[in-house]
Amino acid sequence: EAKPDLEDYDYPGRFTERARGKHLSQRALERHRADQQLAEGESDQPLLRTGHFLDLCAHPRADWNQLWLLNEIHHEGKQPQVLEESITNFGASLPSPLRGEGQGEGATREEFNQGYRNRFSATPWDQPWRPPLAHPKPRILGSQSAVVTGPKGEEIHCDQYGRVKVQFHWDREGQADDTTSCWLRVSSSWAGDRYGGIAIPRIGMEVLVTFLEGDPDQPLVTGCLYHKEHVVPYDLPANKTRTVFKTLSSPSGGGYNELRIEDRKGQEQIYIHAQKDWDENVEHDQKIRIGHERHDTVEANSYTELKAEEHRTTHKDRKTEVRANDHLTVATNQHVKLGTGQFVEAGNEIHYHAGSKVVIDAGMELTAKGGGSWLKLDPSGVTLSGAIIKMNSGGAPGKGSGIQILRPVIPWAADQDKAGNLLKRAPRSHKARYLLLDEKTGEPLVGAPYTLKLADGSQLAGYTNHEGKTFLVHSAEPAQVELLTPSRQPEPQEPLFMAGDSTPKDMTLDLKNANPEGA
Repeated sequence: EAKPDLEDYDYPGRFTERARGKHLSQRALERHRADQQLAEGESDQPLLRTGHFLDLCAHPRADWNQLWLLNEIHHEGKQPQVLEESITNFGASLPSPLRGEGQGEGATREEFNQGYRNRFSATPWDQPWRPPLAHPKPRILGSQSAVVTGPKGEEIHCDQYGRVKVQFHWDREGQADDTTSCWLRVSSSWAGDRYGGIAIPRIGMEVLVTFLEGDPDQPLVTGCLYHKEHVVPYDLPANKTRTVFKTLSSPSGGGYNELRIEDRKGQEQIYIHAQKDWDENVEHDQKIRIGHERHDTVEANSYTELKAEEHRTTHKDRKTEVRANDHLTVATNQHVKLGTGQFVEAGNEIHYHAGSKVVIDAGMELTAKGGGSWLKLDPSGVTLSGAIIKMNSGGAPGKGSGIQILRPVIPWAADQDKAGNLLKRAPRSHKARYLLLDEKTGEPLVGAPYTLKLADGSQLAGYTNHEGKTFLVHSAEPAQVELLTPSRQPEPQEPLFMAGDSTPKDMTLDLKNANPEGA
């Protein structure tokens, strides 16, 4: 048994919201039901007009005596070119229920020679009537090129969805501004929910526009085109082996970012240029292998922070040159093992200091030289040589300049783009130090021992430098630093509070009253 086809499937639906789709589907259903009650008739009344109501009355079927919507009328008239006049009573010849005449009685169509008559169809007034969609919507086949437009003074113009506006070459009314067209979506090779790739066509670019399903109301930018005025980044065909993604700083240009891949045999290369910053975030491991040499040049400072162990192996020579000061801080122990010898030369002074003891162990010979005198310890004994050898005859030992360690600055974190939020940069380092003065003379205390107690409970011991200052203490956040002197351990009178900027703070400590003052 054959079943009726009761489905009307129309694609594309031409709607974006569910409510609009329901509205269109209801209209389609009403078009199919438009002829479920349909009346057809004939008359000689020329005043009948489609879209107007016909008030039917005195019909034998009482339920038909109502308003009928005229939805179709066919007019017919004949006027033979004759000299005599004739009067045709067309209405009297038509079938009329009022006269008891049925269909087929009266004059037939073949007997109609002169006058006017019409045929019409109508539906009840309370029945929705929708005309059939007999004329399809115009379609545009193929693609067209256009130019991206926007407000004057801007180089990039888009909305929150990355859509742009264009002006077609055939448009004689457009002013190349932000009113030339509707918003056009831009196709991408990779698009998802907050991930994918996007490149917004900029004002003045020539783009290729296609139309979804050929619908003129659904244009789509599917690509960009080079032409005589907008040439390729590198000369062709000389650089035909290069694959390039190059941008231009906006506004006003002047800089660029570039990723270039060179595939020429023997010259293969991947080149990256960042006009300003280059940030990387690796959530787990990073492994780099370099088959030949590596060259790094940093024009300003370099900051590195390793929050766990560092392992480094150099299979051949290591050559390091520091053209200013070198500061090394080891929190616990330092172990150095040399296979053959160690040779150290200082232009002025070498100063070793240990809080408890210093042990120098030489297997065969230990020699100390200074000022023309010398001391040698070897298996044969102890040998002293000097102009005068003094034993318990007064005098004082020489003093060193003391150590002054500068701690490294914590590096900034790389920008991290997740869900539109940038990772906050690491805070700038806070710095502070003490200045020790003699209570009688007011002169700086050079080489005076001291201990600094940090906020985390750790302590740093040392000697003041030639200006009577302790070494700088660094902290990511403002914190207290306590100064402990040999005569005032373990409780200080006044702590030093590091200020909230990167400028070192020198504090003067009067050893008599222990009241720090800003210097």
